[in-house]
Amino acid sequence: MKHYCLCINCLEADNTSLIWAVGEVESNLLAICRCPNGHVQISGLQHDLFDVLFTSGIDAYRKGFYSESVMSFAASLERAYELFIKLNLFKTDIPLEIIDKFWKEIEGQSERQYGAFCSAYLMTVGEIWNADQNQVGFRNKVIHKGYIANSKKAKEYAEYIIGCLNKIMKAIKENFAEQKSPLYFHIKNLAKREVEKALKENPGAKYSADSRPSLLKWNNRNHEDATFEDALALAERFAKIIGEQI
Repeated sequence: MKHYCLCINCLEADNTSLIWAVGEVESNLLAICRCPNGHVQISGLQHDLFDVLFTSGIDAYRKGFYSESVMSFAASLERAYELFIKLNLFKTDIPLEIIDKFWKEIEGQSERQYGAFCSAYLMTVGEIWNADQNQVGFRNKVIHKGYIANSKKAKEYAEYIIGCLNKIMKAIKENFAEQKSPLYFHIKNLAKREVEKALKENPGAKYSADSRPSLLKWNNRNHEDATFEDALALAERFAKIIGEQI
């Protein structure tokens, strides 16, 4: 996933300068970015992984890569399941280090993860999680059978996913307010070693934390349901800003 951040070195040399450094986000949510003047910057995304994957899906959709957008949206939902499961376990006073070990046992098994999520959601919210089997079938066709999605089908799937994510985000904010920050910083602390390694491998590079607005409105103080149209419009506005600068 391509990532843009303002170059700190260029900004320090000229505080009116808005030079963008470009890199690629990896699964550790770090991007090694370079600006046209050769400066290197390590940009750390401050969002949760499911949020970043949703943004990747929106970017793919707006560029016309509809099947790829479906894959990213599906991955986003799965990582939201993961976050919910871990928060539910943490609320029962299970140490984060034990939760990490537990997750490694089911990390590559999506069916077990989904079962764990459904159980945790029922225990927490008191409602059964009902997946839309038509959308599940569509997702499986795209991912496992090479089905090529068109814009209409991809949009319908995106709207389904954002509806699911809204429900999960709302449940998290209402039930895991005390657990969310400790888990978030635990995850970010695990990534510190990756930051130190990247800085060591890129002498002279600077680190910056990227906390731009979430397309899902996840970092809004009050819960507000996101919509596909709003997310797409915000992504388009940011793309326009970038396009005007490079």
